[in-house]
Amino acid sequence: MSSETGRIQIWCWMDGKPGHENQSLGLLQSLEDRMDCVIHRWKPPLAWFKRLTWKRRWLEEAATLPAPSLILGAGHATHFWIRLSRKRFGGQSIVLMRPTLSSRYDDLLIVPEHDLPRKQDRMLVTRGVLNRIRPGGSHDSGCGLILAGGPCRHVVWSDQGVQKQIESLITSQPQVRWMVTNSRRSPDSMLPFFQNLNQLANVDFVSARDTPPGWVASQLAACAQAWVTADSVSMVYEAITSGAATGLIELEWAARSKLKMGLKTLVQDGLLTPVSQWHASTGLPNQPQILFEADRVADWIVRNFLQSQRMDS
Repeated sequence: MSSETGRIQIWCWMDGKPGHENQSLGLLQSLEDRMDCVIHRWKPPLAWFKRLTWKRRWLEEAATLPAPSLILGAGHATHFWIRLSRKRFGGQSIVLMRPTLSSRYDDLLIVPEHDLPRKQDRMLVTRGVLNRIRPGGSHDSGCGLILAGGPCRHVVWSDQGVQKQIESLITSQPQVRWMVTNSRRSPDSMLPFFQNLNQLANVDFVSARDTPPGWVASQLAACAQAWVTADSVSMVYEAITSGAATGLIELEWAARSKLKMGLKTLVQDGLLTPVSQWHASTGLPNQPQILFEADRVADWIVRNFLQSQRMDS
């Protein structure tokens, strides 16, 4: 082992983007469940003119630490630091997306299927990106959650279309207590609609700006069904991971969207139900299988990591 105490040393690089950090933290949680490890996290400055001074200080700090066994990160901005760490201090590098440059410098690759990766022996392809959601919870049949996003390059956003689908879900299930939230991408033109939902007896709208950390995770654990707009693909995978029955509020896909196929396979496997295929009388089907990619990836890393340790010893 790399550590003097025998504990596995994991270095994690962050780029400050919540979506990327969510992937890394989800994997770290699962690794901690399987390893006696010490985790060091670093977040370099984004401004290029600050990086040289920061790099010098980091190298001095890193040199005082036990050498890393695993070095990981998500986001293109982390790739330089992951490879620098590996070159200077050793260990195995784990990149949580398709690398920007050649992957020959990376030991393990964790790539979501929507990136259309060319498969390699040291690559694991995941269904969507990793997340911090853990399966389980009460999943009360009397509670439902609606997560609305906003315009992005993968969809053709329609205020009217999203509003119509949300209204249909709520009015056709008056027995359900609905929690509704938007996102920071939600257009201002949607706000009056969301605010008017609070006038309904069975709806609570909570703005994304007012939700504390962990709010979505707690709601996913509590609600039996969750509906997500098609633009919020990461949230779709989080809802499925939680074990809640998951539905898709549909939008027209942009011509070159690479995310469409991933959601299509979820529908084919019974893990996701579009509004157009849903009937209030039958409700959303329960999850036919557990989709817990962070744990599956952690198992794969441990298996590959331990094998290489045995070969080196």
